[in-house]
Amino acid sequence: MKSEHDEIKKRLHGYLRGTLTKDAAAMVEDHLLRCDECAEDYDRKHERHLKSLLAGLPPHLHLSVVLTVYKGLSMSETAAVMGCSEGAVKANYHSAIKKLSAGMPCIASTQGIDL
Repeated sequence: MKSEHDEIKKRLHGYLRGTLTKDAAAMVEDHLLRCDECAEDYDRKHERHLKSLLAGLPPHLHLSVVLTVYKGLSMSETAAVMGCSEGAVKANYHSAIKKLSAGMPCIASTQGIDL
């Protein structure tokens, strides 16, 4: 008989992609709060999934996220690096976040992002 721990590990992939029922997703979330090992496994899978989604973005969207989120540049600094207006950076960033959120419904729902 499979333990709850084994069942959660199997469901992490579906949880990341938002393909689980609400009850199954709630079970995963509850277990992740109680089990450090599964939470670490989830974090690793989440990071790999996010990196693959980020790599799939068009270059201008990818760069706007990398410069603002990972490098910590302001929108105006990012605009200077990218050679475009601050408004263009904001539009690129918004589009990138929307595309990333669509690929990670579990994150979008907790951040209040309407898909």
